[in-house]
Amino acid sequence: MTPVKINLLNRSTRRNIGKRMSKINRILTSTCSNCLHINKSPTYVTANYGNTKKFKCSECNKLVVPLDTISIAYLLNPFYKIGFELEGVWKSRPKDEGTSHIICRDDGSVRNYNTSSPFWTGEYVVVCKRFTESNLEHLESIIRNNYPTETNESCGGHFHISFKDLRFYALLMEMEFFQLMKENLLKWGQRRLNKEAYHKFENRLAGKSAPHNYCYSQDMFIPDSQVDRTNGERYTHLNFDYQKHQTLEVRLLPQFQSPLVYLEAVDNILTTMRTYIQAKFEYNHNENRIKTKKFDMSGQISTERIIQLSRGSSIDSL
Repeated sequence: MTPVKINLLNRSTRRNIGKRMSKINRILTSTCSNCLHINKSPTYVTANYGNTKKFKCSECNKLVVPLDTISIAYLLNPFYKIGFELEGVWKSRPKDEGTSHIICRDDGSVRNYNTSSPFWTGEYVVVCKRFTESNLEHLESIIRNNYPTETNESCGGHFHISFKDLRFYALLMEMEFFQLMKENLLKWGQRRLNKEAYHKFENRLAGKSAPHNYCYSQDMFIPDSQVDRTNGERYTHLNFDYQKHQTLEVRLLPQFQSPLVYLEAVDNILTTMRTYIQAKFEYNHNENRIKTKKFDMSGQISTERIIQLSRGSSIDSL
């Protein structure tokens, strides 16, 4: 897995990401590309080939690349772990009740309108797993098998996602991403939902949902103050509470009646995240290259450089 050096757009963007990353961990850190351990104040060394600088991971004791390089495999799959919070009413015991896959939790915000003598009203947490193909198939099966019997406007389909590189997390703290994510969801909703369901979904994304659904501050986008905890508001579409969970909490989805529709909505958000990150690094999947750009003060492209990947970095070998 060969790292490729990149330039993140322009100096201002790099500076903003640097500031945000320092807020996220308070002090200089580097994430190990081998075991994903976060190293605090690492000491960098120069590798015996070229001028590539590396640091020794305190967890796995391996020399790994620093923050000015990035793995192509990370761009193809930037996600580290994912977990879900299913809210609703269960008429009977969920299939995986009592296993390590799901955890039952009380949630006073969830209401029961129609089910008499339910087994549970509240929340089941689908435990976080590594973002791999086999785990995703397992998670999908867990969600389908343990989906609530009844959902209503008081139920939110929240999920947590973490990333293999803190720069990915920082990029999603841009307003540009937030707006793009909502636009893509609305387009998906127009195609997938009936007229009544889409109207409710549109209102939710516009911040017009009722306060009792605990996502009433949806129109607020305050990633920087959430990361450094200068603002305690967490009931927003996106909650960047890195200090607590090291994740991005996505709170804007309702708990749809159908698990299939819910999973499609989650996939829409993850696809937007992935393509946005790849676009920022100008990664061209088909041509196996990264194109980097620098911008002048007026926003015009001043220089453009294409980095062709070596044979050893081919996506076919990842």
